[in-house]
Amino acid sequence: EIGHVLLGSSQHSPNGIMKAVWTRADYQHLAVRQFEFQPCEAVPLRTEVSRRAQLRQAAPAYDSVVKR
Repeated sequence: EIGHVLLGSSQHSPNGIMKAVWTRADYQHLAVRQFEFQPCEAVPLRTEVSRRAQLRQAAPAYDSVVKR
């Protein structure tokens, strides 16, 4: 679900972690190898995480603002 939030989309992919419906074979696959985001998802995800991290560094900490 974090992928949907960061990508701002409800789309699914045919393979990988963003696959809509997982089969028994998918779960068996997880026993030997982890699922990954597809390259077309990974690049925008990294970009969005970096953007949010930069915003977080530029803004005052939420906790310190709320506690005042």
